[in-house]
Amino acid sequence: MARWWRSVPAQLVNTSVGHEGFYGFDAKYVDGDVSAMIPAPLDDAATRLIQSLAREAFQALQCSAGLGGFLCDPGRAGAQ
Repeated sequence: MARWWRSVPAQLVNTSVGHEGFYGFDAKYVDGDVSAMIPAPLDDAATRLIQSLAREAFQALQCSAGLGGFLCDPGRAGAQ
């Protein structure tokens, strides 16, 4: 199993700029309007929760590379 490396969450800024909606291909790779704020402005409890969920998903999926996700609205998250 891959070794787990913990990182801090980032906040994406200007993700809804493109015509594709939230963080579409152009927004992510072409337009250059999206930037990341690292670390995200989250409290310690939220950071630990995100790290814990990411670790559980990483292990459950037997990942060997990175795992990313999005914290959207309260109580709703999405993985990528």
